[in-house]
Amino acid sequence: MTMDSRPIADEELVAYLDGELPQEQAEAVQQALRDDPALRARLDALRIDTDAVKSAFDNLLPLAPGRAQPTLEERPPGPPDRSPGRPLGRPLGRSLGRPLGRRAAIAATLVAVAAIGFAGGRITAPTQTEDWRMAVAEYQLLYRSETLTHLDPSPAELETERARVVARLGLDIAGATLRNVSGLRYRRAQILGYEAAPLAQFAFLDSRDRPVAFCVTPTEAGDRPLQTQTLRGLAAVSWAADGFAFLVIGDVPQGLLDRAARDLSASLARASRTTTS
Repeated sequence: MTMDSRPIADEELVAYLDGELPQEQAEAVQQALRDDPALRARLDALRIDTDAVKSAFDNLLPLAPGRAQPTLEERPPGPPDRSPGRPLGRPLGRSLGRPLGRRAAIAATLVAVAAIGFAGGRITAPTQTEDWRMAVAEYQLLYRSETLTHLDPSPAELETERARVVARLGLDIAGATLRNVSGLRYRRAQILGYEAAPLAQFAFLDSRDRPVAFCVTPTEAGDRPLQTQTLRGLAAVSWAADGFAFLVIGDVPQGLLDRAARDLSASLARASRTTTS
């Protein structure tokens, strides 16, 4: 389903759940949801499992030295949300203007783990690199074929979207680089974020319509070669070069991602050499 002949992106659905859309746009999303069962399913997938987050948070608290904090159950309720048009069952709020929803709770749990680790010396806090990759993995778990198969952007629309995203990212990833990845069809670009940094996501489908994401974010870490790994049960390949960290991830065979990562890294390296020469 589209809104004003335009596909409704995940970030708009999350903004709708957070009550942050203008009234007219929120009403348009509501109408689209009434007419499109697939869109309703995407919305449901973006809702946070608050019980699971509360349980994870409460299980961490006993590890903290001199525990004096109440559990989420024990804390007094805050004032009710009176924002107009805010639907019930919304996810946790957005942060830094990016669609977080479920990922915000994941990040909150990671922060709790890190804080307990530093205070008690019993848990090693994950590094920033591990954090953003795990956040991407959690987000990728929400994707289904239907998340992308309904999209039918024109080449001009894809190019406009790509240009907007890479301008915000600060790295010019050419359209040809995205269109020529072995075994994958380029479907969409969107700008997300992690901490204070932009995080670009380029979405693909493989020959069986399984979603794959190519994500890029700035990093202060040094260059790192391609590394095969598994994140939250998903196949993944990550690397870093020229001040940016890269991740290809999806519920697809590892060999497919290995080839895609080689194509992407080689194309980016060629572009970097051309720019600096």
